[in-house]
Amino acid sequence: MPERGSRVRIFLVDDDQEYVTTQTQWLEKQGYAVTSALSVEEAKQRLRKDAQNLDLALIDMYMGPDKQGGLALVRLISEEYFWIVSIVVTGHSDFANAVKCMDAGAFFYIRKAEDPPELRRQLILTAFKKRPSALLLEVRQKLRSIRREFHEMEELMQRVADELPPSAKADTEDDDD
Repeated sequence: MPERGSRVRIFLVDDDQEYVTTQTQWLEKQGYAVTSALSVEEAKQRLRKDAQNLDLALIDMYMGPDKQGGLALVRLISEEYFWIVSIVVTGHSDFANAVKCMDAGAFFYIRKAEDPPELRRQLILTAFKKRPSALLLEVRQKLRSIRREFHEMEELMQRVADELPPSAKADTEDDDD
């Protein structure tokens, strides 16, 4: 996970090449390190390889064939890469979509047309300052690991139970009483 005080590393995900180029140039001029992806699939690949080096994701909401890819990506980041702060950036805004994004784990939701550089900078700084402490992130990560191990153990126990002979199953049912 990123160290506090280091340069903010932004992951820009949008299927509009021109927007990505323009925003990357502007963000880099502001001193941010920027990694980008032009599709949800490319974003998932980059996350698998480099998520530990990212602080904040700026994600277009309407990507992919079903136009729900951005929302799915926000959810994935919230669940699997929880130290990355997600901000949804879209050309289409309405209250219902903002609520969906926040429910999926986004920190903030802004409209591209209403996104002057100074507002963008303030949102990024605000999101970075509100990141949970490293200790809290470590606790959350350990809890997720324990939850996965618990589910794996349940699956293993079920497989063992499925392989028991009928007489052994009857014996274990008697033990439950």
